[in-house]
Amino acid sequence: MTDSTHDDSAPAESRDLGAYEMLWDCAHCGASKLLAHSHRFCPHCGAEQDPEKRYFPEEADKVAVEQHFYFGNDLPCPRCEAMNGANADFCHRCGAPLSAAAAAASPAGQPKPPQAGENNTGWAGKAGIGATVAAGIGIGYFLLGGKTVGVEAAGLEWERTIEVQSFGPQSRQVWCDSLPSGATEVSRKRQEKERRKVPQSHACEAWCDELPATLMVNPNEIRQVAEERSHNQVKTGEKCITERIDQGDGTFREQQACTPEYRKEPVMAQKCYLELPGDSAKPSGMQCKTRYREEPVYAQMCDFKINDWGPERTAEARGADREPHWPETRLDPQGECLGCEREGPRSERYTVVFHAPEDAQTYRCDLPFSEWERIDPGTHWEIDIHANAADCSDMKRTR
Repeated sequence: MTDSTHDDSAPAESRDLGAYEMLWDCAHCGASKLLAHSHRFCPHCGAEQDPEKRYFPEEADKVAVEQHFYFGNDLPCPRCEAMNGANADFCHRCGAPLSAAAAAASPAGQPKPPQAGENNTGWAGKAGIGATVAAGIGIGYFLLGGKTVGVEAAGLEWERTIEVQSFGPQSRQVWCDSLPSGATEVSRKRQEKERRKVPQSHACEAWCDELPATLMVNPNEIRQVAEERSHNQVKTGEKCITERIDQGDGTFREQQACTPEYRKEPVMAQKCYLELPGDSAKPSGMQCKTRYREEPVYAQMCDFKINDWGPERTAEARGADREPHWPETRLDPQGECLGCEREGPRSERYTVVFHAPEDAQTYRCDLPFSEWERIDPGTHWEIDIHANAADCSDMKRTR
C-alpha cells in the first residue's frame, strides 16, 4: 500500500515564468483589454491611460513582453502629471525633466475577506446560548424531581448516646504471625491473605536478521511474519503555486514556487516472534513483554480471646425540647479489673421537624448543633426537596 505525501520540509523551488502586459480599459471610448505597457494612450480615441485602473489579464488574454527590462514603477510628470517610463529623463507629453518625479504607487489590495471558522457570534448569539443553557439546567432540575417548598419549623428533636465498655474476654481475629501474648482459646485456619503476580510467559520479538547468536531455541518455535520495516519516498510530482507581481510599469511577472510530492513505498522484512516460559531468562537483543498470572498466597488466621475493652451496652437520652443532655452511664465498677466499665465513644444527632402546608407533608432535617439551636419553632423557611426528601444544605428563612 502506498501513501502520497507532500514534503513541507523540502525547500520550494522558485521559477521565473516571464513578464506579461497588464491590461486597462479606456474610460473615454470603452475600449477594453488594452495593453498597459505598449498602449500608454488609447489606440482608438487617444485618451491617456490611468495607471490606477490596470488589472491582471485572464490566462487566455496574457501577452508576453519579450526582452523586457524592468526599470521600476512609472513616473508621473511633476508638471502635467502624464505617466512616463521609469527610465525616461523627460516627459513624453510636455518635455519637463523627470528628475523630481516620484514613482507611481501600485494598485491597492482588496480588503481581506472573513476567514473560514472565524467566530462572528455577536452579543445576541451569546445571549441565546446563555438562555439555552439556563433552560437546560431548569429542565434537568425538574426532571430529577427537585423543587423548593415553603415550610414551618414545627418542632425540635435530639438524641445523645454513650457506648459503655467492659473489661473482659473479647473475641479477636488476627494473622497468626501477629498473635498477641495472653491470647486464649486460639483456633487456626488456612486462609488466602493476598495475591501475587507470577511471570507466566515472555512474548519476545526481533527482526529475524537481528536475532542474537546466543539464542538457544528450537527454530520451529519461532514464528516469522512479513512486516513493514521502513519505507522509501518516491517522487511522484510537485505542487506549484503561481504568484503574479505587478511591477508598476504596465507589466507583471509570474513566479512559481514548487515543492516536491512523494509517495511512501514500504520496505518489508521478516519479523520473528517467540514465546518463552515465565521462569526462563529474557534473551538479550529481543524486545520482550512479560505476561503474568495471579496466584493466591495463603497464611494462618487465628481466632482467639483476650482480656480487653469491648462494647457492653449503650446509654441513650432523647428529647423534643431545646435542652439536650448526655445520659447517665452508671458505671459499676470502674478501673482495670475484670468486669469493670468505662465510657466509650459518644454520638449525637439534632433534628428539625418541618411542616409544609402546600402539600401537607412533614420533612426532617439533621443539622449541626450550632445551626439547630438557632431555629425557633413557628419560623418559616424555604428548603429544597429531592426525591421526596428534604435537602437543608441551602435553607433560607423567609419570616
